[in-house]
Amino acid sequence: MRWWFLTSAMERPSRPRCSAAVAVMAALLGAAPAAAQQAAQPEAGIETGRDGWQLFSASAYSGYIHMAEPGTLANVPGLPLGSDDQYGAALTVGWERFRKRSSFSLTYTPSYYGLVRNSGWDSLNHWLSLRATKTFASRWDAAFSVSGGVQSLSGFLFAPTALANAVAAPGSAASLANAVLAGSYSNEQLAAALGGAPGLESPLTAELYSERTLNGSLSASLTYRSSPRFSVSFSGLGSRTQALNSREPAGAASVALVPQMTMGSFGVSLSYAMSRQTNFTVDATESRTQASYMDAYLTQATASLGRRVGMHWFMQGGGGAAGIRPVRTTAESYANTQPVAHASIGYRLYSQSFMATVDRLPASSYGLGTGYTLSSGGAWQWQHPGSSWDLSASFREQIIRGSLLQNLNGYMLGATLFKTLSRRTGFQLSYSYMDNTGTYIAGARNIKVHALQASVVWRAVRPVNPKRKSGSGPTAPEPGDPR
Repeated sequence: MRWWFLTSAMERPSRPRCSAAVAVMAALLGAAPAAAQQAAQPEAGIETGRDGWQLFSASAYSGYIHMAEPGTLANVPGLPLGSDDQYGAALTVGWERFRKRSSFSLTYTPSYYGLVRNSGWDSLNHWLSLRATKTFASRWDAAFSVSGGVQSLSGFLFAPTALANAVAAPGSAASLANAVLAGSYSNEQLAAALGGAPGLESPLTAELYSERTLNGSLSASLTYRSSPRFSVSFSGLGSRTQALNSREPAGAASVALVPQMTMGSFGVSLSYAMSRQTNFTVDATESRTQASYMDAYLTQATASLGRRVGMHWFMQGGGGAAGIRPVRTTAESYANTQPVAHASIGYRLYSQSFMATVDRLPASSYGLGTGYTLSSGGAWQWQHPGSSWDLSASFREQIIRGSLLQNLNGYMLGATLFKTLSRRTGFQLSYSYMDNTGTYIAGARNIKVHALQASVVWRAVRPVNPKRKSGSGPTAPEPGDPR
């Protein structure tokens, strides 16, 4: 989830990167989950080795979901409360073309989620994603991505995070470190996970946007490398998130804390490789967020230091300041300056990978007035080469603090067990837990969700954990990366 530059003096980035400040902000408030709606969707950038139109995957799933509002004085309409059986199916089709200096990928995923008891909440979700990259004259790298669709809460519960996709992508420890810290991608799986338009991954999504949302995002970046050590990047991002009415009389939009939000930003980043292992980056970002409660500009400047430690570990950290300038507000909000900070750590061994991140950003990024948000997350994946079993787990937590009337807390836990059945089929068992609590203005909610899902998956390539990209997982050691 981070775009800090850490490039070997003998290597150069193969793809452009967004500025760190834009990337951090976008990763928290962007418009849609990176892996739209269902467990079996491949990301933009999946490389099957073939050009043209393809059927990437298809899946059928069934499971159990329990949704409750314990401690709430009265049930708030907008969520299908109680226990229910869940079922559905999904497929992913698209067109792709990959060349040495350019790539293009377009994917479309329709998915259906049905409930046995609350059939009025059945939902047909859609997700469209496009990503294109181009290298010009060996020094210029450009990237463009756009994505959008309609998503239900059921789909969000089992959508893999950007961190989960990153740790599951193929490559060595060095390639993962360069992608996370430098924006230097060794393959399109990493580029799609970390270099595209980031997704809405807040574990507070049930509290902020309720049961069903319309999401869209667009990002573009241009990077110039004057030398193997120094680069300058320009990036832009736009996103839109809107709560949609459900089929119930009192729809989801009526209880969403943020019925709609629009954000646009532009950033500049300067990076200098101090050594083969260490790099220093300075970022500046200007953005504007418009939501139901406020309309404000945000100016942010950060500096970060990233370093690889040994052959398998990497870490980075940085901080700076953000200035908020409200244009319109109906919530508590006023011009102020507050600190921002970010940090991440990760490792990749022969059979497993792990990453963890933490960020502090202004709450105005969510259109919630003055305050701050503290977000953390982690992802772990294990698969021994040659084994038909795959294990993965993820964690996300977010705390939003403002006045006495603006206190939100949310976290999500997820775990997946995947078994390869044949060259193109597999079976997956997934569990997800979401907990949203807190108050905002005059509203108070306490939402807890348990969900268990079993899936049968068909893929156009050898199946792996669908939370991973095609062909993902630790590969044989790359040159210069003894394991």
